[in-house]
Amino acid sequence: MAAFRRTRGGFTLVELLVVVVIIGVLVALVMPAVMSARRTAQRAKCVNYLREIVQATIAYENNKQKFPGAISSGPQNSTRTWVVEILPYIGRDDVFQTWRRGPGQVVQINQFACPNDTDALANTAALSYVANLNLFRDVRNQPPQSRISMSDVKAAGRTPMFSEKLGSGPWNTTNDISKLTFQWPATTANATIGSSKCVTSNHQGGSHIAFGDGSVAFVPDDTACNDYLGNPVTR
Repeated sequence: MAAFRRTRGGFTLVELLVVVVIIGVLVALVMPAVMSARRTAQRAKCVNYLREIVQATIAYENNKQKFPGAISSGPQNSTRTWVVEILPYIGRDDVFQTWRRGPGQVVQINQFACPNDTDALANTAALSYVANLNLFRDVRNQPPQSRISMSDVKAAGRTPMFSEKLGSGPWNTTNDISKLTFQWPATTANATIGSSKCVTSNHQGGSHIAFGDGSVAFVPDDTACNDYLGNPVTR
């Protein structure tokens, strides 16, 4: 006589619930690590972008013997920003060439947008990084000697040159210089990075700052502004 073999038709409701609970627990354990890795990757990109910007600006200064103006006069009575000036030095000479005879092409350029700045990324001319107003001035219709050079800087390694700043841009705007620059508090001011709101970011606890020697550091919000030379110009 053939043995009778009982087969199961599927999972019971209890078994399915157990599987769902296990999956939920695994997701809860893994997600923080995934989010942490994502934040780390975004910060690494942000650092790299800022490093490219500051090194491109140093190369510009080495070539021109002066920093670009935050806003400067362009061809055909036009104006343009420091972003346009350094485009050839970050590998975007193609965009710069369109600005040689006046207002040119406006596109999103990776190096100018922090991956964590979602508001900026929604703009075609996204800009997450701004220049130190004490170094990058409004030089429209000003003589060449009005521009600052590296020789005017007291201590490049302690001089914030670029930083993150929420609500900046777009990079082609010349109507509001505050959208292109940051104003470091006076050395007599008793302020921290966080309380002064001179630089801001979506990174938890602080912002990335690029210095005049080409270095980039994450500066916590509770750092005293007096730790750095926001206005290092000797003239």
